[in-house]
Amino acid sequence: MVKSIITIIIALLILTGGAIFEQTYILNEFKEFSIATLSLKEKAELEIATTDETVELQRNWEDKKRILHAFIPHSEIKEIGLWLSEAVEFCQYQNYEELADKLRVIYDLSKQIPQSFRVKFENIF
Repeated sequence: MVKSIITIIIALLILTGGAIFEQTYILNEFKEFSIATLSLKEKAELEIATTDETVELQRNWEDKKRILHAFIPHSEIKEIGLWLSEAVEFCQYQNYEELADKLRVIYDLSKQIPQSFRVKFENIF
């Protein structure tokens, strides 16, 4: 009886620890990415963004995405990659207005996606 209770408590602690780690990791990864996106968006609005910076943001996302796929469904985060591809093209053609618009959408997605995986009442039911 005591072993069963201890086993249940240990299992609950492991599950809780895993959930806390997952939440923290997802929020931190998206926070870093959203800060980088916002910085590039501000440069695009000033028309000083470079293709290298946009490609670097895209590479940054690809690196983060490899691990995020373990926690988040592919369909949730593939949109960011598509928007980033468009952003790179707009930057290459120096269409800064469209670039800023794309980066704004990417920024909004990087804020919204992690919220849909938080342990909140509306996400449970």
